[in-house]
Amino acid sequence: MTIPALQSLASAATVPLPTTQGTPSAGIPSGPFNFQLPKSIEFQPSTNSPQPLSSLGLHEPTTFGHLMQQTVRDVNQVQKVSGEKVRDVLQGGATPVHEAMIAVEESSVAFTMLTEMRNKLLDSYQEVMRIPV
Repeated sequence: MTIPALQSLASAATVPLPTTQGTPSAGIPSGPFNFQLPKSIEFQPSTNSPQPLSSLGLHEPTTFGHLMQQTVRDVNQVQKVSGEKVRDVLQGGATPVHEAMIAVEESSVAFTMLTEMRNKLLDSYQEVMRIPV
């Protein structure tokens, strides 16, 4: 998958850097800075990303209830993976600390999103129940 917006950019660009008056400081570049933009960027999904349901032989959720059940299962899976990575770090395993921290944040965001979905669903239900018949 390519990103077409980057393909339309020029292949080279020049950005002027600020120069200091007098003698140039050691380690600080002066003059134009040239860099090459890539012709195309390929998106390569990580190997840890969840696979689509169709590739697992499962069907996409057909009702809102199925969608919510699948969302709960997905959040549960993300939290399990997060727990395994943290446990591995604490036991001195091969999992890097930054990878475990990212997994913990992903599970936190996923759980917060699920909680907000539940809150919105309850608010909607209560609003419907307040409608006079």
